[in-house]
Amino acid sequence: MTGQIEFSHVYEIGRLPKSGIAVPIAATTNECAAIAARARIPEIADFSVEYFLQFLPHSDVLSIKGRVSATITQVCVRSLEPFSQKLQFDFQCQGMAQTHLPAAPETPESVPGEVEITDEGFEPIVNNRIDLGELAVQQFILELDPYPKNPQAEPLSRRWELQEGDTHPMAQLKLLKKN
Repeated sequence: MTGQIEFSHVYEIGRLPKSGIAVPIAATTNECAAIAARARIPEIADFSVEYFLQFLPHSDVLSIKGRVSATITQVCVRSLEPFSQKLQFDFQCQGMAQTHLPAAPETPESVPGEVEITDEGFEPIVNNRIDLGELAVQQFILELDPYPKNPQAEPLSRRWELQEGDTHPMAQLKLLKKN
């Protein structure tokens, strides 16, 4: 990545009401093209995410629930033809201000019954802000099928079924197996 974020939508956590808030975000045409380039897919026609943000009771941990919706074009691994599909999924994670996370302990000793809290597993909240756009793009890329298959594409196993009169080099072996 070049350091530029394709879909940056920073939310100021200080504005978050105690009851939580819904935050809808939609990508522009240029942002869709940049996300598609990062995800290495031909096209994203539309990309949106709906968040619900709320601090967990009696803590500084931010509960983040999101639903991503996108219309994308991928290349089928069976036919090598592009195809469009609607992708929709939910995700959950948590955020915590980096200032609230303790530093790693100096010694590798562990105290029985003590739980070590690290920044692993938490989305970073830096200067009371979290980038919801970047979080959505990361979740989207994780959700993409690395071997996309068009539902209308014929499975490869059907393509290679041999008939008795086939001249394929392996046809003779299949005939031997039948006899």
